Order: sequence, then structure tokens, then C-alpha cells
Amino acid sequence: MTAPLGLAALTVLDIAPLQHVELAEQHGFDTIGLRLLPLRRAASRTRCTRTRLRSTP
Repeated sequence: MTAPLGLAALTVLDIAPLQHVELAEQHGFDTIGLRLLPLRRAASRTRCTRTRLRSTP
């Protein structure tokens, strides 16, 4: 059994969380780390990211 490979949040600072999810999926990562703004400042982006995360295997 191999350990899961993850894409850490600090490795791709210049992209939005939704793009981070898509990038990780395209390149076969098993997990990701996200840094999100406080919910009150980025509620719509957070909702989009959560929706996208739910749709990935």
C-alpha cells in the first residue's frame, strides 16, 4: 500500500482554491491542502470550492 500524495496549499500560492482543486485532480493527487479566507469575506468562492470538492472522486 502506498501513502496518498497531496498537493500542499503553499506550493501554489498564485491560484484560487477552485483552481487548486482542478490542478490536483488533473495531475493525479490524492489529497490537497487549502488556505481559505474567512467565510464572511469569501462565501461565494468557498461555496464553489466545496461544491467542486464534492464532485471529485
